[in-house]
Amino acid sequence: PCPGGYQGDGMMCTDIDECSLNPCSGICSNSPDGYKAVGNCCQNVSECFPESPCDHLCINVPGSYQCQCKEGYRLKEDMKTCFEPIPIMSDKPILKPNQNESVKRSQVTFECNIPVVNKSDDEEYEVQWIRNDTVKAATTTRRDNATVFAEIDVFGDPVRFSEGFEIHCQVRSRFKRDPQSNYSWSPWLLSDNFSAVLSVNPTTGILVKEDGPGVNITVRPTVPIICSSDLIEFKQCALVVQFKIPRIEHRADIAVSQCAMQFTIDNWEREQVIEVKAVRDFVNDGTSDADLEIQTVFLTNRTPPEWLDMDVHVQVISQNAPSRMCYSITDPHYMTFDRKKYNFYGLGEFVLVKAKHRAFEIQTRTWRCRGQWTTHPSCNCGVAIKEGNDVITVDMCQWQCTDNGVQHVPIRVRKRNKGALRMGVGIFKDKTGTEYKVVMRSGATVRVETHSWGINVYVTVPEDDHQSTEGLCGNNNGNANDDFVGRDGQVIPLHIDFVESWRVNRTENLFTFVGVAMSQNDEKPTNCCCPVDAEDFVNRTNFDCSFSALVQPKRAELQKVDHPYTTNCETSSRRQSVGDRR
Repeated sequence: PCPGGYQGDGMMCTDIDECSLNPCSGICSNSPDGYKAVGNCCQNVSECFPESPCDHLCINVPGSYQCQCKEGYRLKEDMKTCFEPIPIMSDKPILKPNQNESVKRSQVTFECNIPVVNKSDDEEYEVQWIRNDTVKAATTTRRDNATVFAEIDVFGDPVRFSEGFEIHCQVRSRFKRDPQSNYSWSPWLLSDNFSAVLSVNPTTGILVKEDGPGVNITVRPTVPIICSSDLIEFKQCALVVQFKIPRIEHRADIAVSQCAMQFTIDNWEREQVIEVKAVRDFVNDGTSDADLEIQTVFLTNRTPPEWLDMDVHVQVISQNAPSRMCYSITDPHYMTFDRKKYNFYGLGEFVLVKAKHRAFEIQTRTWRCRGQWTTHPSCNCGVAIKEGNDVITVDMCQWQCTDNGVQHVPIRVRKRNKGALRMGVGIFKDKTGTEYKVVMRSGATVRVETHSWGINVYVTVPEDDHQSTEGLCGNNNGNANDDFVGRDGQVIPLHIDFVESWRVNRTENLFTFVGVAMSQNDEKPTNCCCPVDAEDFVNRTNFDCSFSALVQPKRAELQKVDHPYTTNCETSSRRQSVGDRR
């Protein structure tokens, strides 16, 4: 409001010309605070100054004053004093689960906290409980030293927590013994919505890339995990949550860090985290959508019945990472990762690929095609793959004399290191036994096609090795013009000199490698392709939790080969390398 002597239009106050009302018999002089007489006349006096007669606000009017109260208060009958007609609540009520009461009652129990400004014995509050927009019950309030609150279990009847299970509380207040208020109730004040659900965050907008990090998803129930007292020992009550990954033709586009998690009364308030990653399939197939399903699992006499059939869907977009392939085929022809092509017909062992920033290397061995030491051109007869301490060879670089002439020995797949191969390393073959694939833990893949004269070798490396390789497959930087880089890091103009610079000597020859045993104690599964059937979760079967779950090349016709074992006899009688026979 405008001060005395002024009037306003809601935006601006202007001086009132009281003299236009002819208040004086003499000459009247207008002033900002009112008017005064010039000579023998009346003068307007502000009754609000210097001391206000009002409890809150005083408004001066000609010849009098008016009292007004602040918002939420009313004038008493004396028209000066202000009072609270209803107890003032400072904010909307807060609805939350009450774990202690839930344990006592063996039933999920909620409390409605009422924030009040001034608490006194004369205050009275009424609480109503609303479930899915229907008023289900009304309760009285209790008081502790800090707040006023009410409690209720989940309304006594059987319920199912789900995405649509919503609870509110609403509160109104009054003074019980103040006749000035006419004992009237305040308007209802409604709490925020509370959803008794399995909270999952985020559920949309998740993008994972084959060459990028994973994305964390948090999971937790929003209410305590409570079993009925007539079930089993209370501490065994648990909510088990499973993760289902969709598969197309037995393949998955994403993997997760675990297939299941468990919540109890002791940890239900703590968020648990799963990591989602994109599966590396080494196919330039763009992006794909995956529907990660998060579902509660019923365990007989252990799962609270309220949690049956809880189901949350998480939308994940898996983005392809471009993969690059290098090959050495027939007699042999080479193509680098950057698609530079050349030929070389020499014999021996050579570094085909070597990573600069990690322990990864592939060597090839060449011989005279069909094993003939004549004028036949050279062909690949073997390939050796090393990543970390894992070394695997696939070769047919032996021959024997028969009545029909010289014949090669059937192809052999060998594990050269001692101890088991690390989790995530896989060896596969097709039904005819003429094609093999070795998949390393990083996702690097070597495909071997076998023929009567030798083998073709195709190598695919993950995006991690972009601009970080050397050897006959080049530097993988997208520029074919600088692929001929020798061991010394210098570009070599002639491809023959380039290849010779990567010839393998005895000390680094993987075909005669005898590795040390590697401890497997630190090997922990970090990626899972989880089963779809709930029974598998209960029995903990069909869980594929390993490093290999993150690498799934698209060749469904290939079958996994048991990891080959190198006997002591085989170790002691390894053949002399072809490179040493030149």
